[in-house]
Amino acid sequence: MDIKKDYRKIQALNQSAIITFSKDPVQFYKEYILNQGRSFRGTSATLIGDLTDFFLLECNASEMEFDQKFDEKFARIETVGKAQVYTLADELFEIAKRSAVDGVVQENFSAMFKEAFRTVRNAKCYQGEDEDKAYKKALEEFLKKGKPYYDSKLVAMDKSQVNDFQIQTAKRIANQMLTDNNISWIFRGDEDIEYLPKYAIEFEYMNFDCKMEADMIHINHSTKMIQPYDLKTTYDNESFENSYLFRAYYIQAGYYRLGIIEWAKTELPGYIVNPMKFVVGDTSMNARRPLVYETDWDMFEESMYGFTYKGEEYKGINTLMEEIKWAEETGIWTISKTNFDNKSTIKMKPYAEYNTKILE
Repeated sequence: MDIKKDYRKIQALNQSAIITFSKDPVQFYKEYILNQGRSFRGTSATLIGDLTDFFLLECNASEMEFDQKFDEKFARIETVGKAQVYTLADELFEIAKRSAVDGVVQENFSAMFKEAFRTVRNAKCYQGEDEDKAYKKALEEFLKKGKPYYDSKLVAMDKSQVNDFQIQTAKRIANQMLTDNNISWIFRGDEDIEYLPKYAIEFEYMNFDCKMEADMIHINHSTKMIQPYDLKTTYDNESFENSYLFRAYYIQAGYYRLGIIEWAKTELPGYIVNPMKFVVGDTSMNARRPLVYETDWDMFEESMYGFTYKGEEYKGINTLMEEIKWAEETGIWTISKTNFDNKSTIKMKPYAEYNTKILE
């Protein structure tokens, strides 16, 4: 195989960008055209997923390697309670991060604090008093309790900030996967299967420079079959099919297979690339055994060309990339191509799937 590439340094369209466009073209424009970036507030679930991926695939589930590499991507932040002052500190940190240039916060503290206070007050924090009194109370609590926590987050602004619970949960999930009798074999190669973890691929499609990074690729040279895998974690891994739709993993499934097909044309001509499989760990206290969700050929077609489910249209990769190209060429990001072509008019449909009969 060719030399492993640094995925983050490759300037190209990826599946995350396509998903962003499908949900919010204006955000796509800011993030990928203007290069403004995004102040992404990772949830506990996404952070556990990132840690599991890192520990299992980049550190080979080695505690020593994990400790050596940890500071490259992560920062350990002390766990705090659910007191409203820490909610305020978190909000203030997100505002500060938004205005930072090369790690230096540009915006005035007072202005940032007022914005953070208004946001958390609207979210039902610091209620029960008039705004002036509530603001004074919030500032006093912040200076006494919240500032050390806030300052610790500022120091590690450019890293994913995690706590001990998230780290231990990720390690638990990773070790479950490595010891589970049904799936542990996925995380290693053998005499028949070449195993490629965290493998970056560049390719061209529809006149776009594209990139992808597969969590795992199995290459069976005797059968000339290639199997891509992606590692996921979720609170209830027996309900992953809901996430497949809600988080648009169907786009990832198609895009990754597409990229590997293009790569194989040069590297492994004549090899067949199978549809994506998702290896899904469970983050809940129930610690359910990991599961493998297999997509099929029809689902790949859905990824590429779109589908309708329960009356809702899900656009495929081809349509979304055509719309990205149209938006780039016209400079129009605030309305979809479909609605633009229809002169901003949308014909609504009845909500009932079937006409109800009048009872006699």
